Amino acid sequence: MNRFDYILERINKSKFNQSPYQYILIDNFFNQDDFESIIQASEINTSNYQDDNDLIDSLERNGFEIIYFPGTTQNKKKYINWHKEKNISSASSNTCEGFGITFRLSNPKSTIISELNDFLMSESFINALLSKFNISGVDIEYDAGIQKYLDGYEISPHPDIRRKLLTFMVNINPSNSSESNNHHTHIQSFKKKYSFISDFWRENRHIERAWVPWEWSNTEFIHNQNNSLIVFAPDNKTLHAVKADYDHLKYQRTQLYGNIWRKSKKKLKAMNWEKFDKDKIHRTNFFKRLFS
Repeated sequence: MNRFDYILERINKSKFNQSPYQYILIDNFFNQDDFESIIQASEINTSNYQDDNDLIDSLERNGFEIIYFPGTTQNKKKYINWHKEKNISSASSNTCEGFGITFRLSNPKSTIISELNDFLMSESFINALLSKFNISGVDIEYDAGIQKYLDGYEISPHPDIRRKLLTFMVNINPSNSSESNNHHTHIQSFKKKYSFISDFWRENRHIERAWVPWEWSNTEFIHNQNNSLIVFAPDNKTLHAVKADYDHLKYQRTQLYGNIWRKSKKKLKAMNWEKFDKDKIHRTNFFKRLFS
């Protein structure tokens, strides 16, 4: 038995939301006592640093390591230099204005965070998610962990690539002000002018989905609630995005984050957003131009 097994029933009993696409959202994901213990743990409650070097050194001492993650860099020196000026020319993508660093906890030290990490990696948790979304008979790969994202982390609106079966996030921010700060996931939909792109992705499964500019989408809501879980199965409409702009010396955006992937080595044709006409798009004409 794991102290977090009660979460399995919460996932099982949760209801689906359908707008702007299907997802589950569970507030008060952890029992209050557990949540307070999690955010007060030494690995999570990292705060009040003098500068970026002090912060990064502390995170590494607390068992975190820099990982590859979209919208971020693994180069500490490059990031620190960028963060002084936030020069747009150094952005990670031409749909973004910045980049951050993502840390994952690789060496938990406190008992509760070790137990939480074990639960996150358990078959019972993975199977609860798969069962909720009726995913079966598929060879999968699983990737998850406890993560911190520094200021500047940005990933523009995107629906996730086709190989991804599920993605989940749980906010475990160690700050009472976190819900009002600007570092949360935007749940989005295409503006009417660009809604044909979802149809294009649906009709052309050999082409990979792509990031698109922020101005092509509307934010329907922001997943800012602390101690809450959101899970969805990526499809052609599951737009979401993040643009972190906050003081990470006071605390850092912290999540349980994970993906379930379909095992596949098939490489799909890439087609980025520039292929989509930006002015007065007409869906029929676009398809004719693209494939003529």
